[in-house]
Amino acid sequence: GQRPGTRSLCACAMSVVVALECVALWLSEAECRPCRLVCRSWRDAVDRVNATALTDKALFAWDARQFRVASDLLTAAVRHSPQFAPALLALRGLYRWQPTLNAHALDQRLEHFSTRSDEEGKKWARAHCAFIDRLAADPPTPTHMYLAGYWRDLVEGQYDSAAALFTRSADAGQLGAIFSLAFCYLKGFGVVTDLLRAAQLFYDAAWDGHVSAIFELGVCFDIGDSVDRDKGLALGLWHMAAKAGHVGAQSTLGNLYYDGDGVLKDKEKAVHYLQLASDAGNVDATVNLGYHFSGGGEEGAKTDMTKAAALFEKAAESGHVAALFNWAWCLDGGQGVPQNRELARQLYIRAIDGGHVNAMYNMAQKYFEGDGVPRDRRQAVQLYERASQGGHVNATFNVKCQ
Repeated sequence: GQRPGTRSLCACAMSVVVALECVALWLSEAECRPCRLVCRSWRDAVDRVNATALTDKALFAWDARQFRVASDLLTAAVRHSPQFAPALLALRGLYRWQPTLNAHALDQRLEHFSTRSDEEGKKWARAHCAFIDRLAADPPTPTHMYLAGYWRDLVEGQYDSAAALFTRSADAGQLGAIFSLAFCYLKGFGVVTDLLRAAQLFYDAAWDGHVSAIFELGVCFDIGDSVDRDKGLALGLWHMAAKAGHVGAQSTLGNLYYDGDGVLKDKEKAVHYLQLASDAGNVDATVNLGYHFSGGGEEGAKTDMTKAAALFEKAAESGHVAALFNWAWCLDGGQGVPQNRELARQLYIRAIDGGHVNAMYNMAQKYFEGDGVPRDRRQAVQLYERASQGGHVNATFNVKCQ
């Protein structure tokens, strides 16, 4: 149910919306520039009021476990006001329940606005502070407490406060809070690390259908640190999570079927799961899918270098180190794309900055032979040594030969 006064509050909000819409419509028809500017301000106000009303409805739907309704309302709120902090925060928190949302994009937007120092960033911060104050109002619902804790955890790093809020919300049965509290015990955020307690909480959330908890419970049984190791049960849980759209589970299953790790090797199933995860924005899956189409390091394997190069390029846009190297390798040799050795060199250097040993070795070879770059023996030796320290066998051999 709704808290006392919520119905009248929503009614007032809707009255304000109607009034603002009428004024905005009148002003939009005016020809003078000041009127049009005022119109734009009124429109912004309408959008903020709409976003506020939609977010409030979404939080109550969430508490009623109407997760799809909550997701749709929050998406609509963000559409009305893309910088509205409460809706962004709630939508990101809902990812813990509905993992098919684009969490990476939401994280980027949250990070972008929370670190802005200009007027827009300050406005965003004020909206956030007002929202957090409202979360502490009388009496906060379990979802309000969960989201307040989630902000403390995600952005502010106040793990003690976050864990306390998650505990209160979890005691009231909020699934997202149960899952987040499990993560706190798993990582020791704000509480003493307790792997058994983490597994118990993952089980509680998974039992009620929390998709990410189902996946993490599978990880617990796969590793066997807190429970008896059971690879078969882990596999079953990952299949459940993957079927529900969990991209981490889809990527994991893709890798397992590709390598034949605990299951019969099945490239068709592997590609199916990796494609699902890649389409949902999982960068690791995109890289692994590209690796498959490039032949997967297997002699005589069928290749599609055009498709592989496109996947590597897509993943490299996010700064993924392995993708940077593989995209550079495609450009360097003209594999599936027109050759571009200068861009390849730039990408190799970015991959080196990320610690990629194969990129170090390839650039060392270039400096040693003067291949596309001025010959520089000292630079070559330095890169050979770094690659050798990272475990590159050929680099170790070359260092010994110097």
